[in-house]
Amino acid sequence: MSQVSVIIPSYNSASYLAEAIQSVLDQTFSDFEIIIIDDGSTDHTPETVREFSDSRIHYIWQANKGISGARNTGIRAAQGTYVAFLDADDWFLPQKLARQIQFLEAHPEIGCVAGGWIETDARGQPRQTVEPWRHFPGLDLVNCVKTVPLIPSAIMIRRSWLEKIGLFDESMRWVEDYDLWLRLLMEGCRFSWLPHIVCRYRIHDKGISYNWQPMRDGHLTALDKLYGRPDLPPEILGLRSQAYAMAHAFAAARAYGAGAVDAAQQEIIEAIRLAPNLAENNPCAVVNLLVGWDKNYYLLGEDCYYNLLEHNLPPQIPFGKWQVRKALSSRHIATVFAAYHNAKPETVWRFLVKGLRLYPPWIFNRGIIAIALNTLLPKYR
Repeated sequence: MSQVSVIIPSYNSASYLAEAIQSVLDQTFSDFEIIIIDDGSTDHTPETVREFSDSRIHYIWQANKGISGARNTGIRAAQGTYVAFLDADDWFLPQKLARQIQFLEAHPEIGCVAGGWIETDARGQPRQTVEPWRHFPGLDLVNCVKTVPLIPSAIMIRRSWLEKIGLFDESMRWVEDYDLWLRLLMEGCRFSWLPHIVCRYRIHDKGISYNWQPMRDGHLTALDKLYGRPDLPPEILGLRSQAYAMAHAFAAARAYGAGAVDAAQQEIIEAIRLAPNLAENNPCAVVNLLVGWDKNYYLLGEDCYYNLLEHNLPPQIPFGKWQVRKALSSRHIATVFAAYHNAKPETVWRFLVKGLRLYPPWIFNRGIIAIALNTLLPKYR
């Protein structure tokens, strides 16, 4: 019996599947099984799987049930103590399984461990490294009810916990992972970060995350399920409006990415109605979320996306154009600090110029002055 079961659901993803499978075979840890669930594909998925002769690979075909039904089929077939999910268009980095198994073996009180990832474009070219633990240190229900900064390909979980809560909800074809995380947390499963980059996460226009309306409806359904429970602790009940507001804010980000500007504005208006504090400050929380939604500028182009935001925010966000510019400049300046600490002077200057063009007052920041001088002066020594 294998120690870990890697479950790969695939629906018409043959063009990416071979890379996903190979990334598991290339792991430094070898005691695994790969369970590929072909969820009624009409492409050459079976032929892609047959290209691999490794006995650890198991192929299951089923009539289309959606991502939840495909993952559940894999879980029911799994023999491993631990389960790792891998979407067919993502791929693991070589030490993913070894690191996460070692952590769970050393921490029996932890039910699920999560790492970071590298976001790539459709061709697999890296765009940015995501280390969510830096901005989201806690993985308890209080912190996660508004959003859970996890992707399935970056986690490993004890199979016993999945069996305890009844697996994925097969009535949910969208945001099913968010629903699962919430149910696990409610039942007492402890989550923990393992601060390593463990996979690559591909962003492309065929990904399910870009169907913004069903994604919003799924997010709201997950919250309806959570808030329909009679056993919620008071602190979670107190976050209800904020949680629903964030669901609409995320929907707005996806709608902008789909070019549905009018719908995006309505989602922002609803978010602010539920949680007026999201429109406070300059830049406000909604603008920061929209500017930080990197997936949109991978698909639309960075300049196109930010131009779209600058000119199409609803009147509930005053001075929207300038809020967008200030929020974007802050992201560029954060990149400046990171590049300086990683000794990348060319990146320092590129993003410093971009940040100052958008919001010139950064020039008076002491940290920026020090970085500029320390990066520039060595050239003249």
